[in-house]
Amino acid sequence: MSKPRRETNKASKEPTVLNLIRQARNGDQAAMGQLVETYRNYLLLIANRNLGADLQAKVGASDVVQQSMLNAQQHIDQFVGEDEQM
Repeated sequence: MSKPRRETNKASKEPTVLNLIRQARNGDQAAMGQLVETYRNYLLLIANRNLGADLQAKVGASDVVQQSMLNAQQHIDQFVGEDEQM
């Protein structure tokens, strides 16, 4: 069984966000992993900025991001956006 063919941005040879989303929706775990890695640091920054001191005492920003990514992975088939703007 061959690996699914990845669509890429012809200029950079890198998969576009839209293509990664489509592939992840179709069960491509490598595409989902790439999406997770692409956005992990951004989400960590947001979590660190927005977690109140009371919550920081109970849970770390990295825990929030990890749980969010797990939820996203489990429900990628319900995701309706097609790019970073949606």
